[in-house]
Amino acid sequence: MNQPTNEQRADRVYEYIDDYACNEDLEECIIDVLTDLHHLCEQQGINFLECYITARSHYEEESK
Repeated sequence: MNQPTNEQRADRVYEYIDDYACNEDLEECIIDVLTDLHHLCEQQGINFLECYITARSHYEEESK
């Protein structure tokens, strides 16, 4: 199975956040999504920072 391109990955996020009330400010919307993810992690006993560190590592690998 082919991996999505980085452009496809970025486009996919637009679909995820489409229902968020972003007031046309993408940066603010991203902050809201990250904040809500942090709340979800806390609720579920998941270490948000560890998730972020792993995600950053994946991003760096995919960006090569």
